[in-house]
Parts: sequence; C-alpha cells; structure tokens
Amino acid sequence: MRSRVLPAFLLFLGCAGAVLAASVPRLESRGGDPLSLSDRATLAAWALAQPEVQSHVGASRLRFLRGGAELAKGEGGAEYRRAVLYYRNYDSGFVNEVEVNLETGEISVRDRADLIQPNQDEVEAALAVIARDPALAPLLGDASIHVDGGFYDRSPLAKDPCSKNVCLIIELMNAGHGNGWAHRVIVNLSRETIANRDFHGPTREGQIVPLTDLGGN
Repeated sequence: MRSRVLPAFLLFLGCAGAVLAASVPRLESRGGDPLSLSDRATLAAWALAQPEVQSHVGASRLRFLRGGAELAKGEGGAEYRRAVLYYRNYDSGFVNEVEVNLETGEISVRDRADLIQPNQDEVEAALAVIARDPALAPLLGDASIHVDGGFYDRSPLAKDPCSKNVCLIIELMNAGHGNGWAHRVIVNLSRETIANRDFHGPTREGQIVPLTDLGGN
C-alpha cells in the first residue's frame, strides 16, 4: 500500500505549470501504438522520480492506477506523442494526473477530483484488508459468495472519513441472480481498515447516508 508505486467531467483543483523534465526513458512502443506493460511500468516509475512531480505530490502515498499514450496536436497543429499517467493519492483522496510530452520531456501535473475507478491492484488491496478481518474473511473463501467490485465512491458528508479518504465498495454477493449481498463492505484504503461492514445506501429520495459506519451519529 505504501508503494509510490474516458471522456469524463474534469474538476481541476490545481495545475502545476508545464516544465522541462529529464530525458524520457527509451520505450518499446512508438507513435500511436499503446504503451506496453513494460513501457507503462517504466514511465510510471520515471515520472514519480522527477523533481517537478515530487514538488507537487510531496510525501503523499501514491498508487499507480493506469496510463496510456497517444498522438496529440501541439501549437500549429504539429503532432507529438504524449503519455498520460494516473496515480491515486491516498493522502489528498484525489488522483494526480501526470501528462508527459514523450518527445521533449515536458511534464504537467493536475489534481483530478472526479471518481476515477480502481484498477485490479487497488481491488486486491481492498480484499486483503477484508481478509484480515476475522468476521468477514471466511466469506471470501465461501463458494456461495461472489465478490463484486470494488467501486470507488466519495461520501457527501464532511464528517465522514470517506469524504476525503480513498474508500472502495466491495459487494459480497449471495449465490443466485437477484439474491442480493451477504455484506456490502466499505474498505478505507487510506487507513487500510474496514469503514463499514454492512453498508446500506439511501432508502428514500434525498437521504444522505455516510459510507463509514459512524455509529448512528
């Protein structure tokens, strides 16, 4: 967890100015080709090591979510290859989006506040938290239980830790279509704890329900 490791509405909470970075590492892929798995890992590690990215994220705990490359048009319509990398920030609760001009090494960093969904590594991290819970762990090994999710969500209540922390919804579904869930678990990945063992959403229109079990408060 402590490794530093689409069209959607974007809410930019901050934007570091474009800066010139060190030489971009040599990649296997070229032009408009997608990044290979090796390229993705290489770029993800390289970008985090750049001083400009470090100055933006500070000592935050980050997890690399995903990334890709494409041909884009710059000033005057000239094409260039760029990569866009996404890191979950477990301290701010947002996603740091790092854009890299793969030809010049220019970098820009933005904080994204929209609900970017988890990758498989993040889901597995949430399942590992559940597996450490004595009451919930047996359900993961129950052949009649199907694991669905996780799904990233943010609580609308400021007093709820899940309004800032990174929280995933993991549904432990009963066997058979339409039989609902045995438990709907909220895992707080920022704290690596179970936030809610049996989450139930709103039962009436307009009701606001915290993701974390606040004990009826």
